[in-house]
Amino acid sequence: MAYFIDNRVSFTFFFPLISIFCIAVFGLNPNQTYSAGLYFSAFSFVISRFLIEVCGHQGFSHDMLSISILPSFVISQRIGVDGLSVFFIILTNLFIFLCILSVNSKTPNLSELLIHLFFLQ
Repeated sequence: MAYFIDNRVSFTFFFPLISIFCIAVFGLNPNQTYSAGLYFSAFSFVISRFLIEVCGHQGFSHDMLSISILPSFVISQRIGVDGLSVFFIILTNLFIFLCILSVNSKTPNLSELLIHLFFLQ
């Protein structure tokens, strides 16, 4: 069960970075960029919604994800998710989805806007 929780936590942490990479690298037209941003944010919101089920069944325990930044120098970072932060993660994903839903494909610099929104996520 702990392995499944770590995958969810790592997915909610790394998925916006994957979204930024996909939007920045692939030169899409504005309609495709808008659709990709909307799908990425909706999928991120749905996955983050499943975090509340895991923390709810565990009595709002503390889940840690350890990321090794420089393994040769033993430098690592820990990311923790507990009951209160899960609600903020879901709220942030919901607001990002609503922000992307409120703009249209004719917005100037749409790809830059989406990259900045996913970076904030």
